[in-house]
Formats: sequence, structure tokens, C-alpha cells
Amino acid sequence: MASQAIDHPKSVILAFVFRRSLIGALLWGAIFGFIVATSAFGFEAAFNTPASKAQAAALGANAGLQALLGPPHSIETVAGFTAWRSVGIVILFGAVWSILLATKNFRGEEEAGRWELLLSGQTTTRRAVFQTFLGLGFSLGAMFLVVAGISVIVGQSLNTKFNVPDAIFLALSSVCAAGIFLAIGALISQVVATRRQATTWTAAIFGICFVLRAVSGASSNMGWLGWFSPIKWIDELQPLTNPSPEWLVPIGALIVGLVLLTVYLANQRDLGSSLLHDHESSRPHTTLLRNAFTTSLLLLKGNIIGWLIGVSLFSYLFGTVS
Repeated sequence: MASQAIDHPKSVILAFVFRRSLIGALLWGAIFGFIVATSAFGFEAAFNTPASKAQAAALGANAGLQALLGPPHSIETVAGFTAWRSVGIVILFGAVWSILLATKNFRGEEEAGRWELLLSGQTTTRRAVFQTFLGLGFSLGAMFLVVAGISVIVGQSLNTKFNVPDAIFLALSSVCAAGIFLAIGALISQVVATRRQATTWTAAIFGICFVLRAVSGASSNMGWLGWFSPIKWIDELQPLTNPSPEWLVPIGALIVGLVLLTVYLANQRDLGSSLLHDHESSRPHTTLLRNAFTTSLLLLKGNIIGWLIGVSLFSYLFGTVS
């Protein structure tokens, strides 16, 4: 019955998106679970004496690591270290994975012309976008199940065990960033005209959120900036140490709001259009059109300049923190 439901003509987009993104979600779920396992077992092996646990506490006081992984909680314990290291790393990788996945399935499919074929079936634009979200959501759910399963096994295999509900909450906290930036990527895909632009814009938003969290943690006078970053909200979940599920409310509200806004904007615009129109023509610039190398520089100059600015600002931030 479940197979018949997902293969129903009115659910074909959901099935298509889910099947195409499932393998990647399972693979990344396994990688995230591996990060949880190495964090937990690594702590037990390296910090098993009072002196070494004091060293772990000093490690958590490092401002540079706090800027990268977020503020630690009870880092001198296996639970605190595991939550701090694993969630901090998974936020980075999960956001990148979700940004690429969202822009591929929304603006990328539309830019390639495949979205028009999907809309020719028994569906509408609103329903198609909603089905795409459901397909991506099911893949995200599959990722969560993998991370949760590995976290539960790891938690029960440690000398200092953490219970099953805490392990599941750790997995949920780990995939929150992926859910948030999946929704942001889908929304930006309605605003700009190409997938490259959507990916760049969403990555820039992630960078801003990350910097706000880092600055708020590095300076007590600017701690209020962190509350404008959803990454800071994920930090406040504090899995394994002081679980605070109430922070799932603003995170969930943000995701739902972004999804509803994306569905609305997609239904308001024409297929292939965007809120910010791309330039259809421009003045010719032939200076660099002399060979393949200079032509590549011309075509990629926007990305190159953007990455140089981003890397420079990021390096300045971490240099200042250090």
C-alpha cells in the first residue's frame, strides 16, 4: 500500500525527489554517525584521567575552537565533548549538503528545463513545490534515522553511557542545520535566476549566520548578535548535557515559515522567471577572450571575487579571534 501511494500519479514528484536524494542522505547520515562515534570513543581513549580531563576543559576554553564549533557545555565529560564536537562539525557539513541539494532540486531543475516536464503531469506549481519539500524531508528523515541509530549504539557501548532519548535528541540536533538551510536554499531559488546564484546567495547567508555566532561567542559585548543566527539556536539545544527541546520551537517555526513562503512565491511567478531578473544582455567585454584560460577567468570572475572576499573576511575573523 505504501509503494502504491508513493507511485500515485499525483505523488510522482515526491517519489522522484526522494529516490534521487536518498542515497546521498544515507551516506551523509553514516558520515555524521561516524563523527559522533569518533568523538565519543576518542574522548574515552584520550581523556581518561583527571589531569587529561582538565586539559579537555582548557581545550573548550579556546576562543578559536569556540568560534568554529560553538560554545562547549561540560566538555570535561564524554557526553559534553561528544555533543560539542559532533554537532559543531555536522552543522558545517550538513549545511553545505542541504544548500547544494535544495538549489539542485528547485532552481537547478527549473533551469535545466526538467521542471516543466514534471509540471505537465497531474499537479500544480504549489503541489509540485510541496511534493519536492516532502521528498527532501523524507530524505532528511532517513539521514536522521541513520544518525540516531549510530548514536544509540555508541551511547550504549561507552563506559560512561548516555541514554537512548538523549542519543536521539543528539541526532535531531545534528540535522537541524540541514533542515534550516534546505528551506533557505529553496526560498532563494525562487528569488534568483540561476542555480549558481542560488547556491552563492544561500552560502553567503550561511556564512553570515556562522560569523554572527562566532562573533557573539568571542565577545561578551556582542553576544546579542548570536540570537540573529539560527546556528546559535542549535547551540542552545545542548544535547547530552542539558537538553533544551524548547529551542526546537523557533527552529521549527523558521523552517515552516520558509517553506510556506517558498510555496507562495513559486505559485506567484511564471515558470523560468525569478523575483530578481537576470540581465539578458550586457556590453561586450572581449579583452580576455584570447585563450581558454583567460576566457575561464572571465566567465568565473564573479565566483572568484566572491570566494576571495569570503575567505579574506573569514581569515580576518579567525586571526582576530586567535
